[in-house]
Amino acid sequence: MALEITPGKLLEEVESAQDWRDKHLTALGEMIRATHGPHYSRSEGSVFASENNWYAYLNLMVPRLVYDNPRFRVRTRRPGVQLGVADAIRHGLNRWARDFGLATTLERLAYDFCYVWFACYVTSEPQPGKLADQAYLFDKAGIPEFGDSSVMWPSVYRIPPGQLLLDAQARHPREARIIGHEWECDHEDLILRARAKPDEGWNMKEIKNLSPGEDSLTDQRFGAEAYGSDQQPHNPDRERVKLKDLWIAELELPDSPGAEEGYHGTIVTIGHGGGNDGETGKGAFVRKPRPFYGPPSGPYIIQGAYQLPDKLYPLSPLVAIEGQTRELNRHARAWSRSAEHHKRVILYDERDTKTAMKIKKAKHDFFVGIPGFEKQKYAEAVIGGATREQTEAYAFLHDRLQRVSGMDDAQQGNVTGKGTATEHSIVDEATSTRSAFVKQRFTGGVVEICKKVAWYMFHDDRIVFPLGEEAADDLNMEDPLFVGGNQDPESEGTFEDLELEIEPYSLERTNQGEHLRRSIEVVDRVVAYGQAMPMMPWIDWGLVFDFLGDALNETRMSDMVDVEAAIAQGAAMQTDAKDQPRLWKDSGSTGDAGGASSSVKAQSGIGAQLPGLGTTPSAPTSGFEGNQSGAGAAQRTTGAGAPGRL
Repeated sequence: MALEITPGKLLEEVESAQDWRDKHLTALGEMIRATHGPHYSRSEGSVFASENNWYAYLNLMVPRLVYDNPRFRVRTRRPGVQLGVADAIRHGLNRWARDFGLATTLERLAYDFCYVWFACYVTSEPQPGKLADQAYLFDKAGIPEFGDSSVMWPSVYRIPPGQLLLDAQARHPREARIIGHEWECDHEDLILRARAKPDEGWNMKEIKNLSPGEDSLTDQRFGAEAYGSDQQPHNPDRERVKLKDLWIAELELPDSPGAEEGYHGTIVTIGHGGGNDGETGKGAFVRKPRPFYGPPSGPYIIQGAYQLPDKLYPLSPLVAIEGQTRELNRHARAWSRSAEHHKRVILYDERDTKTAMKIKKAKHDFFVGIPGFEKQKYAEAVIGGATREQTEAYAFLHDRLQRVSGMDDAQQGNVTGKGTATEHSIVDEATSTRSAFVKQRFTGGVVEICKKVAWYMFHDDRIVFPLGEEAADDLNMEDPLFVGGNQDPESEGTFEDLELEIEPYSLERTNQGEHLRRSIEVVDRVVAYGQAMPMMPWIDWGLVFDFLGDALNETRMSDMVDVEAAIAQGAAMQTDAKDQPRLWKDSGSTGDAGGASSSVKAQSGIGAQLPGLGTTPSAPTSGFEGNQSGAGAAQRTTGAGAPGRL
C-alpha cells in the first residue's frame, strides 16, 4: 500500500515514530545522570553510583573508536578509466576531513554510539566563509534577503537520539519507508527566511499558524521524557517552533529531475501547531515538498553496535548490561551502608565512670593505672559492618558484570597480579575480538558517512576547495584544487565503481610502542627485500610489497621502493660481470676453477634473460604514473582556465 502523503497522515506516522523511539530511550536519562553523578549538576534523580560502569565503558571505548580525523583509501573497479578520479576523491576526502573537523563530530557520535546508537545527516551546503548566507541582508525597502553563492561544501550534522524519526513499522533502519528528524528555530527567523527566499516554497500562512514555545525540544531535552528534569528551571522564552523533516524514498514528485540528475526521493517539512483551517494541534506543510538531491540511500545514517533480528533500533553494550549494572550498584550501596554503620565500642560498668573516662583519654601505647582493676568489668564489642554474605554477593555480581561486559581490570590497565601471563593473554584475545567488532561497527558507520560525502564530491561541480601541501607533493602540482562533478561526461566509470575504506589505525589512538615496532618491521623488510630484488628479477616485487603492506596495514609500502630501478641495477651488474676476465680461461686451471666457471655461466644466463623482463606486469611505480596521467586527463577536461584542478 502506498503511503498517503498528507500532513495529517504524515503527522500520525511521526507520532508513531516518536512513541516507538521513546520506548527505546527509557533508560538513557538515568544512564547519563548516573555517569556524571550528583557532583556534576544538582539535577533531579542524580544519584551516586559507586560502581560507575557507564563512565568506565566510555573511558575505555571512546578513545578506541575515535581519536583523530580518519584517512581514506579510494580504489576503483575500473582502473583503466577511473584511476585518476579515485586518487582525486582520496585527496579530497582527506583534505575535507581536516578542514571540516570531522573528528569533533565523530567524537559526539561515539558517545551516542556507546549509550544507544548514533544518527547523523549528510548534506551539501554553501561553503563557510564564502557566502553571505550566514546572516540576513536588507534591501533599500527594508525587505530581508539572503546572499547567494555557488560554492558548496559537504557537511555532517549529528542528530540526537531523541530527535530521530524512524518508520515504526520497519524491521531495520534500511527498510524504513520514512526517515527524518526533529529540529527547531526561532519563529521570527523562520518568517524572515520565508520572506527572503520565496523560491524555497515556504508557506507563510502555515508558518504564522505555528505555536511557538509549546513542547519545544529544549524543554523536553530532545523529545524523550527519559532525559529527565535536568534542564534549567527558568529558561527565557525564545519563541521557538518545532519542525520535522522527513525523507520519503518512494515518493517521486512530477517535477523532479530524476535519478539521472542525482535526485532521489522527496523531502517534506511538517510543522505542529497549525492547520489549513487555523485549528491548532494539526500538522501542516510549512514548506512545499521538494526533490532530494543526494545519494540514493538518502541523507541519514543510523548505526549501532548490535542489530537484533527484526528489531528496528540497534542495541548498545551499555543497554544490554544495564540491569546487571543497576543490580550491582544496589548491592554496592547496601554494602556501603552496612560498612558505614560499623562500630567498635568499649563496654564498662556505669558505676565506675571515673575509670572509664581515664581509659578514654589515654594515649596510644600508654599505661593506665586503675585501682583494683577487674578485667570482667570492661569488654570490647564490634557492632554493625558488612557481613561475609554481603561481601561474597557483592564480589560475585562484580565478577559477573566484568565477565559479561568484557571490562576486567587488565583491560582497564589495572594489573592486579592475580592471573598468570597465559590467563591474561587468553582474556586479552577474547576481549580484543569483542571490542574489535564494536570498533568495526562504528568504523562502518563512519565509512557510510564519508561515502555520502564522496557522492557529493563526485557529482556536484559546485564543490571546489584547495587540497593543500600534501596533495601538491603527491601529485607534483604547484597548487592543486579539488573540483567536484563528472569532469569527463564520456567516461564509463560511475560512483558505484569506487570503493572507499578507512586506513587502519588512522581513526583510533594507537599504542606508541606497537606503532614503533611496526614501523621498524616495515623498514627492515623493505631493506632486506630491496637487496634481493636485483638478484631475482623474475619475482613480481610490486605484488610482494602489496601483499606485505596489507598484512602490516601499511598502504604505502609498495611506494617505498622503485622496482624498475632496482631491476635495472641488477641488469647493469650482470652486464658488468660479462666484461670481467673469466677465471678458467686466464689461469688455464681446472678442478675448482671449473666449478667457478659453472657458477659464472649460470649468472650469465640470468643476465641473458633480462631483456625479456619488459613484458613482466608493471610494478606499483607504473601505477603511480597512471595516477598522474589520470589526474592530468582530468585537468584537461576542466579547461585551460583552471590549471591544477583534479
